[in-house]
Amino acid sequence: MVHHVTRIEPPVLIGFDAAQSVAGVLEKAVMAGVRWIARYYSFNTRGKNLSAAEATAILGAGLDIVSIWEAQGDQVTAFSYESGQREAATAIAQAQAGGQPPGTAIYFAVDFDATADQIRDRIIPYFRGVNDIMAGRHKVGAYGSGLVLSRLDSEGLV
Repeated sequence: MVHHVTRIEPPVLIGFDAAQSVAGVLEKAVMAGVRWIARYYSFNTRGKNLSAAEATAILGAGLDIVSIWEAQGDQVTAFSYESGQREAATAIAQAQAGGQPPGTAIYFAVDFDATADQIRDRIIPYFRGVNDIMAGRHKVGAYGSGLVLSRLDSEGLV
């Protein structure tokens, strides 16, 4: 007996992240089938930050925006409960200034291959601080390795 299996592929959602304004390439992005653009909030790289005018242009082009907070995400010593609180407060202020709707997600970057001990001692406390400040204002997401993401998910922090 022969069984036929039909495989249904999920739709491919094309997007990209950019460390500078994308306002000048939106028409090309739409023509290429781009559906979303990831842009940044930070306090140490102002030129990288999403502005209200750029957000308006992206949304006006019919694209979605993915917001990523990225400060010192590549340095384990930058992660603590207090820095999570401080960075979440700054991310909220920048999201409000940029017109990001309440209740939408902001992803917080962990840009290194954290060990289990670093996740336990640094990353989890950081995300607890983030969550305490976010308190339902925005959803909390994470950008990082599979180990980081799975641990944060199992702790209910993303």
